[in-house]
Amino acid sequence: MPTKLIGALGLTQIVGYGTMTYSFSILAPDIARDFGLPLETVFGLYSICLFFGSLPAPYIGKVMDAYGAALVMAVGSTIAAMTFIIAASGSVAGFFAALLLMQLTSSMVLYQAAFLALVQARPLGAGRSITYLTLVAGFSSTLFWPLSASLRESLSWREIYVSFAIMNLAICAPVHVLAIRTRTDERRSVSDVGTVLVPGLLAGRDRGPALTLVSLAFALQTFTLSAVLTHMVPMLETLGLGASAVVVGAFFGPSQVFSRVLNMVFGARMSPLMLATASCASIAIGSAVLAVTNGNFIGAIIFAICAGLGSGTSSIAQGSLPLWLFGFQHYGSITGKITAARLAFGATAPVAFSYGMELFGIRWSLGLNMMLGIVGVAFFLSVRKFVRP
Repeated sequence: MPTKLIGALGLTQIVGYGTMTYSFSILAPDIARDFGLPLETVFGLYSICLFFGSLPAPYIGKVMDAYGAALVMAVGSTIAAMTFIIAASGSVAGFFAALLLMQLTSSMVLYQAAFLALVQARPLGAGRSITYLTLVAGFSSTLFWPLSASLRESLSWREIYVSFAIMNLAICAPVHVLAIRTRTDERRSVSDVGTVLVPGLLAGRDRGPALTLVSLAFALQTFTLSAVLTHMVPMLETLGLGASAVVVGAFFGPSQVFSRVLNMVFGARMSPLMLATASCASIAIGSAVLAVTNGNFIGAIIFAICAGLGSGTSSIAQGSLPLWLFGFQHYGSITGKITAARLAFGATAPVAFSYGMELFGIRWSLGLNMMLGIVGVAFFLSVRKFVRP
């Protein structure tokens, strides 16, 4: 297991997710106030950037297959630093142009790229490496939510963005540069070994339909999780939990990490397809419990725990399932297609769920979310018919 590489990439994932994803919800009110925009408009434009930023993921995957994930990550970290500088110094139009570029860059530096870097470094046993990486990266929200809130007390959001640019340039870029495999013959050797040792379970005509089902399943899973995560605290407050909503939300992070620890210990007994199915089912069950209990404190805690367990195992499955089904060859391109579908659906979830709550109420919206999760489970289960015993 490439322990040093896992640790190094884990650090870049903490910084990458922390600066590019988790900090936005904390800083959004300041950004909206500075530009004189309604907060809903800022989040709406952010969702648009997420949607369009997901579309180039398949192409980026092909580039990483050809030139190596570490090289693309090094370039991506540099571009990410530039986007923070542009966002901090520009007008409203300049800010959202930079935000769009930032989301385009995310496929170059976040999980999609990091998983491929591990697969390319050591194809055999890469599934285990992915599990360890997600465990390390899982601390990103734990660190950057309070860090961003703390920085707000003494710095403007523009100054915080400049500090984020420095983090990406001074921490992430050098680590990614050090991870680059420069020798062409060495890269070819790894590629040949990977193709032989990790061929994947599916071949021929089965690959196309299976990839479609997996992409749709992950897309629905991401939608159901993004919908409830974005609105978790205000939704729980509306259901009558008041200040306890924050306490309930605090169960999500530890549950997410706990699920990854469980996978490290018992993961060998469960196939990646079973893991992905269980993850999707967990999120659906959480939505169902919250809808049925209608704001009961214990029910809300079960909901948060189920969402955390589903989120934690989903991250692992996103990297391990494509490798298990389709193998080493073209892994970047395949995961790029899955990532594009997943992020595009996820980008629409906050707005769609918000409108759903307004039109149908929270309980019915949670019920619809549960049903989408069940459809996702059905898609995952349908992949089993392509897997030969």
